[in-house]
Amino acid sequence: MKKKVILFASLGVFLILAVLFFNKENNTNFKKPSFVSFEEQKVLKDYNWNLIGIEGTSFNTVIKRDNVIVVKYLSLSNEDSQKEIELFNTIYEEYKTKIVFLVIVEDDQLKVRNYLKENDYFFPVCYSLSRPPFKFEPQDKNFRSLIVSRKGRIIMDNFEPINWESNEIRDVLNGLIK
Repeated sequence: MKKKVILFASLGVFLILAVLFFNKENNTNFKKPSFVSFEEQKVLKDYNWNLIGIEGTSFNTVIKRDNVIVVKYLSLSNEDSQKEIELFNTIYEEYKTKIVFLVIVEDDQLKVRNYLKENDYFFPVCYSLSRPPFKFEPQDKNFRSLIVSRKGRIIMDNFEPINWESNEIRDVLNGLIK
């Protein structure tokens, strides 16, 4: 009798852990990122993009040339954008010393500061002061995500929320920083 109770208890614990693990791994419906085939990759000819950081420091992306750059647009008015940035933060923490990250916002500065502080996010956030060096459409603002190689090739250009914790992202980033 005791063996059956122990067996059922063990099975119950296993099922609970399996459900928790499954839910953790699939906590979003975000798609895997899609990457641009080599033949279709656009190359940035101009890195000239004036930005200002959330603390008021202005800079130009020309100084970022010859680096791997990740650009992520964040909209605090969009719940999916906020959920996606949670996943993005994991990649930022993992690669912040090897890659240039630019998180572009349009929300009120105080609102952005409070959001970053509440969530313990430390990635660089900035406002765009000029046109970006890549094609941009107004509908792109909530979810636009790009990865640019050291040679200026746009490796990834997504227009919807993606799973930043995917192995595909890590594989591409690892390949680019070698």
